[in-house]
Amino acid sequence: MFAPPVRRTNYLVRRPGADWIEDLEQAFVAATAAGDVGALSEALNKFAFVLFKANRTEDAMELCRAHYRALLRTPELSHYAVQPWINEGRILARCGDFQGACERLLIGVDDEIRIDGTTLRDLDSATIDVCRNVAIVDGFFLALGEGGVAAAERHLRRFEPGDLIEELSLQIALARGDLAAAERHLGQLSGEAAYAPTLACYTAATAGCRDDRPSFAKALLLLVALLDGWARGVDDVASILHALAWLARLHRARVESVIAGAIAGFLIERAAELGDEELRCGFSGQRYVPLPAEAGELASRFLTRARARLQGAAPITPCGQHNGRERKADAGS
Repeated sequence: MFAPPVRRTNYLVRRPGADWIEDLEQAFVAATAAGDVGALSEALNKFAFVLFKANRTEDAMELCRAHYRALLRTPELSHYAVQPWINEGRILARCGDFQGACERLLIGVDDEIRIDGTTLRDLDSATIDVCRNVAIVDGFFLALGEGGVAAAERHLRRFEPGDLIEELSLQIALARGDLAAAERHLGQLSGEAAYAPTLACYTAATAGCRDDRPSFAKALLLLVALLDGWARGVDDVASILHALAWLARLHRARVESVIAGAIAGFLIERAAELGDEELRCGFSGQRYVPLPAEAGELASRFLTRARARLQGAAPITPCGQHNGRERKADAGS
């Protein structure tokens, strides 16, 4: 019944496993050789995500932990430790460790956060915004899993009003069958800066709960139409496709009665053009396997290499702060 907010930003395309792992490992090796800590960290965060999607939970958690601990050893790089710390929290939430997840996900309300016993201060505004959004959205799902809808609603009351709060509150209203409240929240989301796929998605969801089939079909087809000419890039396409997938989970029979034949084929084509295997499989009715056998072996090799670098004696340092010998060793490791 519940889903993350419709609008995706910096969306991580779920690429075919073997190609994805090979590219991530190459990026990791190149970043290590160049002393590009940002690129190195990005590759490891994406790799942990792939392991998580493949249900290699222990491997993903170990990688996150080694990642943020290696970064915390160099104070000027400690801000890079925020993302793997959050990622570990998401894994802990999946495993049912709510206390551990809270420590990692409910951060960013103040201007300092604590990671593995280290307090980070003077964070840049972008990092603070990420932490606050995580506290809202991931905290919502954490409260939902631990205490149900009432606990999730109490969680949202901790924060100032905004689009994220309105959208998640709208989902609560739909779950309760409170269509009047759902309409109010939808109205709050309909300002001048409104995101079109968000409005189309929740208009359809609300119409579906009212059993208003004509309105449901119109909103659903509008969402599909936004893929053809309106969507401006990866984030828009992913946002719309995930919104359609959520609506299908809510109202499968109704969605299938509207989206069939050429329209269904169009959605599969757009997912394939995006290069997203998870979405392509979902719209094709196939099982998504993040790491098939060959890709799983490549992932194990990459994990061994990453573990050796992160747990090594030499600290991770940005370009210009390590000697040529270390750079050469990292490049050929």
